[in-house]
Amino acid sequence: MLLRDNKYISQAIYAVRFRERDDGVRLKQAEAEKAFSSFMGGQSNQTNVPDNFDPNAPRIVFQGNHKGLLISQLSCQFDQNFEPKALPLDRQVETIEKNVRAFHARLLAFKEERTLSESALILSVNIPSDIGLQKLHTHLADRFLKSTPLGELASVSFKVGYKTDDNLFLNLEANVYELRRAELDQSARVNAAVIDIASIPVVEEGFGIKIDINDRPKKMADLNYVVEGPDRLLATAFGFVKDKLDEVMGLSAN
Repeated sequence: MLLRDNKYISQAIYAVRFRERDDGVRLKQAEAEKAFSSFMGGQSNQTNVPDNFDPNAPRIVFQGNHKGLLISQLSCQFDQNFEPKALPLDRQVETIEKNVRAFHARLLAFKEERTLSESALILSVNIPSDIGLQKLHTHLADRFLKSTPLGELASVSFKVGYKTDDNLFLNLEANVYELRRAELDQSARVNAAVIDIASIPVVEEGFGIKIDINDRPKKMADLNYVVEGPDRLLATAFGFVKDKLDEVMGLSAN
């Protein structure tokens, strides 16, 4: 069945882009440690990426318990991951809001506010279902696609973008996911090249929804725009998850 009460957030990403490329950001590890170590619960690592390499590649990385922080020459990004159904949705929302606001406050200790020109909040939401992959694909196709079938339906994905009334971009992606899990014997030698992925048990199937809320329209309208903070992005993203996603996906109550 397609049940609205089953959905949970698997990942939340909050990223803030710098106004100008910071070629020497790898040399600011001490400043990054001062700003983020207590929040992440540990020290950072250098990736040893050359300065002239892809500016999007992380130069400084923090790794915590179910969360990570990446600093590149162009942006600073916080990731929060959740185990399936480890927390109810409302608790996940509270946790993400608390951590995103805490991250942004510490970011202002690492980078001056005037240097932050763009921000985005990306939520990955899973909606588990027991109806099987074929019916999941069919539901997604019936919900969003009106084209004439060219054969037996094998896969479906959907992507659409909107500009909201308060001048934000809301991008929505939907597809079908399959979650597999296997217990590996850590004492045994495992050759990854011969692992049969298809033989690993499927523990969950359903819809994977990605919701990307960003303030790029504000930057496009005003080149001097300075990031306002995460509150508007959080309210828009979680408002969509709580009030609109069930209707968009055609979910039913228990």
